[in-house]
Amino acid sequence: MSDINLFMESAPDAMVLVAQDGTIAYANAQAERLFGYEHGSMATISVDTLLPPRFRPNHAGVRAGYFAQMRNRMMGEGRPLLALRTDGSEFPVEISLSPLETGNTRRVLAAIRDISDRKKAELALLNAERQFRTLVNGITEYAVLLLDCNGNIDTWNAGAQQIHGYAADEVLGRNIAMFYTPADQSSGRVQSALKIAEMHGRFENEDWRIHKNGEAFLAHIVIDAIRNDDGALIGFAKIVRDVTKLKEAEKIAQEALRQRQLLEERQRSAEVYRRLSETLTAILDASPAGVVTVDASGVIESWNKAAEKIYRLAAASLIGRHQSAVFNNKSGDRNEGAKAIFTRSDLNRTIEDAQISHARGDGSTVELSVSRAPLLRAEGTANGLVYVINDVTHTKALAEQLRHSQKLDAIGQMTGGVAHDFNNLLSIIICNLELLQEDLTPGSESHELCNSAMEAGLRGAELIQHMLAFSRKQALTPKLLEVNDVIADLAKLLKRTLGEHIEIMLNTAPQTCPVLIDPVQLQAALTNLATNARDAMPHGGRLVFKTSHITIDDSYTSQFDNVTPGEYVLISVTDSGSGMTPEVIEKAFDPFFTTKRVGQGTGLGLSMVFGFVKQSGGQIRIYSELGHGTTIKLYLPCAEREAPAPLAEPVIRPSKTSNSETILVVEDNTALAKSVKSLLADAGYIVVTAENGKEALNLLEHGKAVDLLFTDIVMPGGMNGIELARQAAQIDPNLKILFTSGFADALLDPRDSEMTLNRLLSKPYRRAELILKVREMLDDESGIA
Repeated sequence: MSDINLFMESAPDAMVLVAQDGTIAYANAQAERLFGYEHGSMATISVDTLLPPRFRPNHAGVRAGYFAQMRNRMMGEGRPLLALRTDGSEFPVEISLSPLETGNTRRVLAAIRDISDRKKAELALLNAERQFRTLVNGITEYAVLLLDCNGNIDTWNAGAQQIHGYAADEVLGRNIAMFYTPADQSSGRVQSALKIAEMHGRFENEDWRIHKNGEAFLAHIVIDAIRNDDGALIGFAKIVRDVTKLKEAEKIAQEALRQRQLLEERQRSAEVYRRLSETLTAILDASPAGVVTVDASGVIESWNKAAEKIYRLAAASLIGRHQSAVFNNKSGDRNEGAKAIFTRSDLNRTIEDAQISHARGDGSTVELSVSRAPLLRAEGTANGLVYVINDVTHTKALAEQLRHSQKLDAIGQMTGGVAHDFNNLLSIIICNLELLQEDLTPGSESHELCNSAMEAGLRGAELIQHMLAFSRKQALTPKLLEVNDVIADLAKLLKRTLGEHIEIMLNTAPQTCPVLIDPVQLQAALTNLATNARDAMPHGGRLVFKTSHITIDDSYTSQFDNVTPGEYVLISVTDSGSGMTPEVIEKAFDPFFTTKRVGQGTGLGLSMVFGFVKQSGGQIRIYSELGHGTTIKLYLPCAEREAPAPLAEPVIRPSKTSNSETILVVEDNTALAKSVKSLLADAGYIVVTAENGKEALNLLEHGKAVDLLFTDIVMPGGMNGIELARQAAQIDPNLKILFTSGFADALLDPRDSEMTLNRLLSKPYRRAELILKVREMLDDESGIA
């Protein structure tokens, strides 16, 4: 994979490369997951397919306009758009556009980001603001204004309109100085009032103000400074009441009116507080995080819905009780982190994102991220604590899955490289042993020793194939098949090979979808699982093969890493054996890990099954308990019932009467090239060798007559076998091609699969395989795809 592809595939956003006609030239894995497409299926479709149908008619014009004036457009620069998944659901996105011009070709790279969560948060905030404005606007006895730091009006309620006479559109954005007399404006009384509120937290007085109709009224004014959590000033709240009539009545019954005023003030304040409290409670209950407040003595004052869900404890049973009833439980006593957080001492201490384990109300343990901060009075002293609690159990589980997956991928890369080198070595050994056998007398001790070495080499080749299977670099031959038929045929064989002490049971679903998979590798994988099950039941037991058709949805994929939603065939292999410990389960897929005694296993069995299933686009899971058996589940993706039309079989000419054709062998391993040359020369061919692609092309360009190019795919020098074949075919269109590699499948671009189909001889190979494949390619009338 090139650095560009690696960058695109590791990008957090969906990346889509679009041609000028709207065709998608490339889409990374994140784009496929975001829009619900299978791997590789987005290429060549129209980008209009990603839009809801109602937007498609106008999109061609929008796209043409962009390509006419191509420019970079940053994320969020344009308005949010709606996108369409394959399941028909719509979701909001932001898009950045980067023009790409190569020669006369114009394309655009679009980075697409799902902003569904952000839109939900914005909507929640908007609703909260609407509720607040509705609450404030319901107060008609008071003018309630929110001001910025300079005294400009941001909020204007119905009471303000009634008292001052102005509609909201006449005052919003203007300074409160408009309500002062000209003399007060020139004397700086507005700035003085705001300055006092800023310095002391509040400004309060009674003064004359001018109504819109020009009449003066006596106003009772309160201005409070509003500060953020860091104490920085962010504005002012101003409450104004027309007390003109009250003052007039005061002259008649000043004391009685004062008492009544105080009573009404308290009642109204209580109502405002109640409404604000209800609004705050609604906002907290809408929060996905648990929010808990306690007073200075540790008594719980509030407990929102998310906290109820996390701790599985109802707020009604906790409010008014001491926090020790929940937080200082046995789980907390064992966890020093919990002790440091849930304590009533040191109220001014702030803690951010502390990771702890804690006990729920039902006794189960939950992984938490906890932050806490003091609740401050107006004067800045703490009178309680607020805890913000998030359940991170699922997040930690996903992180552990990702860590394990990355470990297996790293081991797989290393294993694949080792397997490639061993395939070259085994190819040399096997080829030379076959040449040596020709010169030895059958039945002699030397001939027997040679046969024994050959058997060891072939066994080594089998182990290498297992390693390649784990690293997902083996060459597969997938076919459309029904797993129930494979399991039924395999069960007949296993009954004879596992022994009578193992009872084999089949529990296959009546209807399952077909799968596109290599039948030989599937049989090998199931046989491997059956053999492991037999070893776990030395005194006999039961082995059950079960199949079912399942649908994996988003709720399942959210629990596991790299799982694609869709239809699957589930194969469960269950034994009644000794089972595994959690430590063994964690390492079960690691290559060379085995619990068997030395000499009884290679440790490649389960790793081979793991690699084969992953390479086939499936998933594998282990469920086991010590002493209670093991179940291994294979999730294989469903395929279309109708198999794709097979490629036309190459036309084979009858073999030539003479094998005097010339073969150009391109192999960077000198010892292997020498062995292959001897085998082919012994079969009657003229053999020319080259160490790399450049040397091979030089021979062809200087007129060397060659009938067949036999090239390794992986070579040094910057040119692999695929590129060599393409350039060689331009020099000689009649040239026949045969590829070889130790793990070619993992290195081939999907676009090269048609070229290499039926033209690949996997290392290590035997002489008969080599001679047969060479003859087949020389007699093949078809050209390079």
